[in-house]
Amino acid sequence: MRAMLTELPYRKLTGFRRFLLEVDRTTPRGARIAICLPFAAWEGGYGYGYHRASFLLPGKQVVPLLRLGADVPAPGNVALADFVACWHQAPRIDGFEVLWRSGDGVLMKRTR
Repeated sequence: MRAMLTELPYRKLTGFRRFLLEVDRTTPRGARIAICLPFAAWEGGYGYGYHRASFLLPGKQVVPLLRLGADVPAPGNVALADFVACWHQAPRIDGFEVLWRSGDGVLMKRTR
């Protein structure tokens, strides 16, 4: 029952919890992590994933790639991040290199 209740908030984001737990294990305390999700709408999934990420990345700053509460991309926010955690996608982002890749996504680290 405990395992089912732990996964319950992530039931529509299969693998997201597992992905973020690995991101948490491999990034240092205080890291700024941009969250890259395959949703273009805040209410269409991005906002939910963004807020869930803050629960699983304690001691780290979660950086949105959509303007908070809006369906407007905020690609300039990537400049604020040390890492980019991309769930179910693997975009190429200038200034970042792949640190690791799993079946759930990719973690990238700033190179410059």
